Amino acid sequence: MKTATLLLTSCVGLALVSQSAFATNGMISHGYGSIDKALAGTGVAYSQEAMSMALNPAGLVNVKDSVDFNLALFAPTRGYHSDGEASPAFSIGPQHMESDNSLFPIPSFALAKKLNEQTTMGLSLYGSGGMNTQYKGGSATLFNDQGQSMTMPGTFGNGTTGVNLTQLFVNSSIASKLNEDHSIGLSLLFGFQTFSATGLQNFAGFSLDSDKLSDNGTDYSYGYGFKIGYQGKLTETLHIGASYQSKMKMSEFEKYSGLFANDGSFDMPATMQIGTAWEMQPDLILFADIQHIAYSDVPAIGNKSENLFDCMHLAGSQSCLGGSSSTGFGWNDMTVYKIGLQWDMLTTTWRLGYSYADQPVDQDELLFNILAPGVVKEHFTAGFSKTLTTDFVLHGAFMYAPENTVSGNNTLSGLDGSDSQKISIYMSQMEIQFGLQWNI
Repeated sequence: MKTATLLLTSCVGLALVSQSAFATNGMISHGYGSIDKALAGTGVAYSQEAMSMALNPAGLVNVKDSVDFNLALFAPTRGYHSDGEASPAFSIGPQHMESDNSLFPIPSFALAKKLNEQTTMGLSLYGSGGMNTQYKGGSATLFNDQGQSMTMPGTFGNGTTGVNLTQLFVNSSIASKLNEDHSIGLSLLFGFQTFSATGLQNFAGFSLDSDKLSDNGTDYSYGYGFKIGYQGKLTETLHIGASYQSKMKMSEFEKYSGLFANDGSFDMPATMQIGTAWEMQPDLILFADIQHIAYSDVPAIGNKSENLFDCMHLAGSQSCLGGSSSTGFGWNDMTVYKIGLQWDMLTTTWRLGYSYADQPVDQDELLFNILAPGVVKEHFTAGFSKTLTTDFVLHGAFMYAPENTVSGNNTLSGLDGSDSQKISIYMSQMEIQFGLQWNI
């Protein structure tokens, strides 16, 4: 177990020093372990690795006593276009900006150990998701109350502009067999977040606390939650499963209490997933899952930009940034449809997957989502598992999310009745992950 302890320590260290980017489905990862990532995030009904507790803790009873160590390299491309001349309000450009930071290491770790024939415990550490943008250079035009223009560097008028949010889970799980065909599981979750923002000072007039709006370094937040799950067999070849993860109430980002709703609150949204796995042949399995992410229940993520207009009409109201009804990113809930196929060929197991979801950002919510362009809709995945020895198995997974673009109006442009400025935000993603499974 000394080796497992060393891997866990290394994983924690990497997770804490690594920057984060948008996961895939909004800000939630499309998968966690190398196996379920290769299957587009399916597997809630059929567990094959220790990291499967991140999808469904009930599946722990069906995996080997093992230690998993995974390392992903995540490469997103994201940016925005703005068109049209500046009008007497907050306008951006016109310009095309693409975010810096295009490669992110994402480590994860998991341990599964049977306590007896009916019960298995597990411990895992993994990134839940996050967001990262960094826009350098360019120009922005801000008009004062007299209609006089001031040209300043940066996306929102203050040099380098962007945000960096990292989210980390420590998952302690236990699963128990109800009988040979059915099991239940429970995970206790500890969540840890870091956040920083730069270049947002020109929104000071919309904030209840402009000193805690931007450029205050890195802040920290933590909270607790749980995940429950069920897994079973309806027939010898048809498996079913379901899991629910609670909304995690996180402590406030005090350094950014003038940015996020409720004095800097940024909770982790609840998620639900159901699915099936059909063993079509002894060496061929078809997976199908549906996942729902409740973004709208987190004010910092779901509150709409229209709330900002109430702040403009009544300075100091709770609709201003930092207030209880403050503007958020305006994201809608997401429902993700996933399918995967796994087959054994000679000494190697191969996997393919595909998922689809409507992206969460409406056309009238683009201004603030320049900072958070999580608009990809499709994910294509592939992977393999190769037994190296009786104790070690190598896993690999690849993901590609083609570029998706959302276009609409700048909500703070054209307030005088002139034509509103047009904004387009876009994102594409690639990820490669390798995992080593050690059967203990």
